Amino acid sequence: MKYRMASYELYAAAVAAFLIDHVGLYLYDDNLWFRVFRMFALVWFIPTGYNAGRKSDIWMYQAVALLAAVAAAIGFDIFPLSAVATIIVIRFTIDPLAEIAVRDKFRFWVINAALVALIPPTGMLFEYGSMAAIIALAGWLLKNRDRAAKVVDVRFYFGFVTVLYLGFVATVFPFNIAQWAVVIATTTGTGFLMYHFRDLLLESVRRKKPDLVARTARFIGHNTLQIYVLQLLILQALFLL
Repeated sequence: MKYRMASYELYAAAVAAFLIDHVGLYLYDDNLWFRVFRMFALVWFIPTGYNAGRKSDIWMYQAVALLAAVAAAIGFDIFPLSAVATIIVIRFTIDPLAEIAVRDKFRFWVINAALVALIPPTGMLFEYGSMAAIIALAGWLLKNRDRAAKVVDVRFYFGFVTVLYLGFVATVFPFNIAQWAVVIATTTGTGFLMYHFRDLLLESVRRKKPDLVARTARFIGHNTLQIYVLQLLILQALFLL
């Protein structure tokens, strides 16, 4: 039987990726090899758009406030707010934004151009800024293929978003050639997997009796944001010490 990845396995891989990334950010900021796994942004924001309409739990607002308060207490800038805040904002805005975008091709690409132009200013307020909204829009289009078909080929849009995101990464990190090879390979591979997000979800449902490793991955995958908040608080404490 051909092996298929479950969605929670990809989420668990994203957790490993941002753990490595944040260890580099707080403890080894002179070594960019810790920062090469940029794929977790796709794993966060595509499902956010795919599951448009889902409400944010109260703990997410509390986490945003706690992370901002801790950052201020140890002398970090409060802004941009954490990725948890970005997800909250996207959950509020992605449905009305997408509803307008799919009315016609001209409007669709004008909205995309506006979101690209807004990346710098919105990135000062929220982590990833409107780049996250563009990625989430890909997830919304994937879920609503029939409506998306009249304005864009979803496969093409996933390619567009992946390339755009790599361009966004290039403005932030001065990676060398070897590091870029890892960034491109892992990011494009993740983009391909996320294009088949429905298959990943179905595979998660099919697995009736997961083994210990699978159960661990499922636990991690289902608690991604909680782990994200906890490890940030721990790493900030280590940085301060």
